[in-house]
This record gives sequence, structure tokens and C-alpha cells, in this order.
Amino acid sequence: MTLKGADKFIQAVNAKGANARQVVGIVRAKTSDIQSQAQRLEPVKTGNLKRQTTIAVSNGSQKIVGTVTANATNRGFNYGYAQEHGTRYITGKHFMETAYNANKQDFINKIKGVVKK
Repeated sequence: MTLKGADKFIQAVNAKGANARQVVGIVRAKTSDIQSQAQRLEPVKTGNLKRQTTIAVSNGSQKIVGTVTANATNRGFNYGYAQEHGTRYITGKHFMETAYNANKQDFINKIKGVVKK
């Protein structure tokens, strides 16, 4: 997920005295939810793509980043990308985009709840 205006958000969190651990918890939980939903939506032939769908959450001084990747390769070819976006031979499945869009509004609502406290 990419959120624009992170600097304003950080100022609002600090001004409201919101707990940064709550924000990290929300980012971690929603990143995990996106991973789980993407794994359910992924096409399955061998299961390698599901096993290679991973998350990473990094907590820097001014930002918290949750990343979901589906980078399964076969002979140097990233077929996770091909399954998501398609090729000239197959149509894209858009499993990552669908999972992101399904969780986006809930993430925004939870973050707004932390800031409004």
C-alpha cells in the first residue's frame, strides 16, 4: 500500500498522542490480511506461488511500511508477476490488486480511529 501525505499523518498521530505501537499493529495486521487473501486468490498448480507470497513490515523513524510480495520463479522467470499482470498468452488474475482493494478501506478506517482518539 502506498499512502500519500504520510508526513501529515505522522504529525496528526504525534499531536493526538496516538500510540505508535497501535499503528504498527494495524499495518502488520492488514499486511497479513492482504497476504492471506492474495494466497486464497492465487492460481494453484504446484503451490509454489502460495509458498513464495511473503510479507515484510519495516518500522523506520518516520514511516512504517508493510510489503506483500509474490515472487515465485521458475528457471529465472518470475511467474508471480505474470500471473498478476498477465502476458500476451494469459490474462492477468489480479490476485494482489484484489486483495489490496478489499483491505484498503478497513485499513484507512482503523488508522483514522487511532488518530481521532
